[in-house]
Amino acid sequence: MSELVPYTEDHLRIKDVLIKVAKRKSVINYTDLLKQSGVHLDMSNPHDRGVLGNLLGDISWNEVQEGRPMLSSVALHAGDFKQGGGFFDLAEELYSISLPSADAELKFGMDEMNKTHEFWSK
Repeated sequence: MSELVPYTEDHLRIKDVLIKVAKRKSVINYTDLLKQSGVHLDMSNPHDRGVLGNLLGDISWNEVQEGRPMLSSVALHAGDFKQGGGFFDLAEELYSISLPSADAELKFGMDEMNKTHEFWSK
């Protein structure tokens, strides 16, 4: 097992919202995630989008190290209702898999979201 990423207050706020969403077997878009968590980032700002991506990546990294599915699988783009590119890059690293196409990404994203819903709704 690899080292866990230390959490900041922003990590904890975002994780709390993601768990609530997963328990309801639901999804949330990035903008609503920020609003509900009280984390002040602007999704129209590329730097802030990167910060959110890093926060979500850290959370999913730790979740997988702890034997749980990628919690950020329930956070989606508002436009296309799929996880962001960073999610799939991290998935390839965490699970030592290759997602060579948009179809492969879509299938993995749905499967991981279902595992997340299943885990947290118990």
